[in-house]
Amino acid sequence: MEYIPGERNIDAGGRLGREIGSVIGFSGFLLLLAVYSEALLSLRGIVLGSFLLYFGFYNFIQEEQSFCGTFGAIGFHYGEEGLEKTSDEENRSADIRKSLRQNSAALILTLLFTGWTYLLLAV
Repeated sequence: MEYIPGERNIDAGGRLGREIGSVIGFSGFLLLLAVYSEALLSLRGIVLGSFLLYFGFYNFIQEEQSFCGTFGAIGFHYGEEGLEKTSDEENRSADIRKSLRQNSAALILTLLFTGWTYLLLAV
């Protein structure tokens, strides 16, 4: 495969990284869902379960906004062939930092929203 500067060429390392990231992200979502499973028959459980289901699948599909995106980016850049095909170290580091910032923001917003929802339903 020919390397085109400025474009992401998906290679074996990148595909493996995305697969690993998807599995880790989806299993984390299932773990969060399991935490609230004992209350799924109550109104609070239905609301929180629906929110986690929506957020988990939204992040699972939208890789750039999720934890899957972080592992995919690292797998792409540091995969066996991905390391050779990335143009320079600075761009690679900037991409990973951007992905980590997006994921941190998504996690903080999720925790805040879940906490506020839980408090409102508990009253």
